[in-house]
Amino acid sequence: MKSRKFYYFSGIARTFFSKESWKLWFLAARFFQIHGTLLLFWPCLWGYLFQTNKNIQFWELAWLFSGAAWMRSVGCVYNDWVDAPLDCFVPRTENRPLISRPEGWKIPMFCICGFFSILAMWTLPFRVIFLGSIGWIFSLGYPWLKRYIIPQAALGVLFGWGVWIGASLSMMPSLSLCWGKYIVAILWATEYDSIYSAPDQCADRKLGLKSLASYARYNTRRVVLGICMIRWGIMAGISYSSEKSLILTLLSANITYYSLRKVCFIKSYSCYQYFLLQSWIQGGILALWSYYLVLS
Repeated sequence: MKSRKFYYFSGIARTFFSKESWKLWFLAARFFQIHGTLLLFWPCLWGYLFQTNKNIQFWELAWLFSGAAWMRSVGCVYNDWVDAPLDCFVPRTENRPLISRPEGWKIPMFCICGFFSILAMWTLPFRVIFLGSIGWIFSLGYPWLKRYIIPQAALGVLFGWGVWIGASLSMMPSLSLCWGKYIVAILWATEYDSIYSAPDQCADRKLGLKSLASYARYNTRRVVLGICMIRWGIMAGISYSSEKSLILTLLSANITYYSLRKVCFIKSYSCYQYFLLQSWIQGGILALWSYYLVLS
């Protein structure tokens, strides 16, 4: 007679080799939506480029991008699974793959996490692994933390953490110099996520969920503009000795201000276009801003 352990491990094996389980994981991870990975990668690049004492290494940039893709995909799956009971009531999230809370994604999740964890411990310095582990703790707490504070601010704390990881990978002598960039990253993420989630504000209020748009309501544009102005001021203060960085600060401010005037907060498509602009264009401008700070 076969034991319970046999059936347990045979079930794990069937899940591991099941195409449906891996397909479910890839769908939930939104692995091929590169713009989400870029939003995590840009702060890593800002930290890596800031006050670096060595030449830029391609393999290190590849590690930062791969790590951003890994953290973003795993974070999406975990967050969707935790939020499934609420996501089914929000139009933007009601069609996510984990709404019914299926179990098949767990084995692929553990395999992906295990593989990248071993690879990271084998190839990266201890300081990078340590700071990355703290970032993982934040990511595990994010779905619960956002129930008690404004989710956009919590996302900024999490997404901006890449600044420290990038700076530690470049062997920056003192990480304390990165506080300005970390605050810029927090404010930037708060801006774009407030607009991206603005169409959900009616559903958020009905469910009792917190969001900046649900608090600000008709003043959302003004509140986001105020956050932008704080970010621009910090960027200008950091850039005082670099003419090119100051020019890029003005360019960033102009693009953001013009886009913010045009966006319609009740239309999902309009907010999504603003979100794409931030991930593809604005993040790259801020990377150049960080790069020229080093050259100044």
